[in-house]
Amino acid sequence: MDGDLYMIAMDGDLYMIAMDGDLYMIAMDGDLYMIDMDGDLYMIAMDGDLYMIAMDGDLYMIAMDGDLYMIAMDGDLYMIAMDGDLYMIAMDGDLYMIAMDGDLYMIAMDGDLYMIAMDGDLYIFAHV
Repeated sequence: MDGDLYMIAMDGDLYMIAMDGDLYMIAMDGDLYMIDMDGDLYMIAMDGDLYMIAMDGDLYMIAMDGDLYMIAMDGDLYMIAMDGDLYMIAMDGDLYMIAMDGDLYMIAMDGDLYMIAMDGDLYIFAHV
């Protein structure tokens, strides 16, 4: 909330227009961008690495392990490991295993977690 304006160009490059009017290229390569509720911006690069641009403009590498990361609208970060296990990474950085049962999990835009069990049943876990 520092007044800087971020924009994503048609080619996927991320730019910042600072309060003084200067234009900065922050990231490039057609990455996927998401902004959490705190205003931090996450990028999932084409090679699967996960980066965060904090509100102060600093860039952090969060992960580079080939796992799939998803960010819910409320800012929670979920990880599906290469072995299929599901984890939640809390805002304080703690890692919680949610499941290791081979079922399919999906996270909705509102943060609710859906599971399709191996027998085909659908389960909904409301976000708390």
